[in-house]
Amino acid sequence: MYSYEERMDAVQCLIQNRFNYTTTIMELGYPTSTQAPRNWYNEYKANGELHLKDDTQRKYSKEERLAVIQYYLENGRNIKKTIRDLGYPSRQALRQWLKGEVPED
Repeated sequence: MYSYEERMDAVQCLIQNRFNYTTTIMELGYPTSTQAPRNWYNEYKANGELHLKDDTQRKYSKEERLAVIQYYLENGRNIKKTIRDLGYPSRQALRQWLKGEVPED
């Protein structure tokens, strides 16, 4: 797991290196693949910022879960779009939430 500072350094280095992933990895010494800095840059580009910590174990409140379900229902019932637009939860978590709240079509 990389810290916020390490991920931001990688994004800035990637930009300075004109999106040359190999050069960036060689310069920083991490990560071991080009996929991580690609993901970090895409998150930075989409949000103007990186998340501070890993949300994979995050507990969502009932209000947050209901808001996501409502968004899903109002925007075409598309799991991928809902997660992309809102930035959370995982596909597995959303499917689980929907299972208990939304009847099958």
